[in-house]
Amino acid sequence: MKKIKLIPLMVGFFALFILGNINQPLVHADVKYKINDVNVDATVNENGSLSILL
Repeated sequence: MKKIKLIPLMVGFFALFILGNINQPLVHADVKYKINDVNVDATVNENGSLSILL
């Protein structure tokens, strides 16, 4: 039984991954909005977490 070397196997999987994803389209968000005025109350809690109220 022949041993399969790890490096060529990893290179092969990496090459298949790259070639499989080469034709994937880029995705762009088509969102246009503005936030003109925001009032935010933020409190640092005793445990270090942050509570935000809009």
